[in-house]
Amino acid sequence: MPAEPIAIPPKEADKVPEAPPLTLRVDPDLSVSFDDGPRFPGRELATRLRGELPRVGAVFVDAGETVPWWVVVSTVDTVRGVAGGVRRDGMTVALRLHDP
Repeated sequence: MPAEPIAIPPKEADKVPEAPPLTLRVDPDLSVSFDDGPRFPGRELATRLRGELPRVGAVFVDAGETVPWWVVVSTVDTVRGVAGGVRRDGMTVALRLHDP
């Protein structure tokens, strides 16, 4: 069998590694936490996100089964709104659904 040459792209020393994701958890008492950190009131979400979003590549929103759906949707909307004001390159915001 004849050999087929494969071009391997050169390593880019200046390439910035992909930013890590942020997991945002909404609890049944409507408190919020980032990456299993300390919980804080949901009303502080927008303010706290402004400091976090420049360092992350994506946000995953997790919510407990008993969290009202309107709270989950509102949380996703808040993340998207803050991201639009903080980041110019766009960002993935995903909702992770869990099986009951």
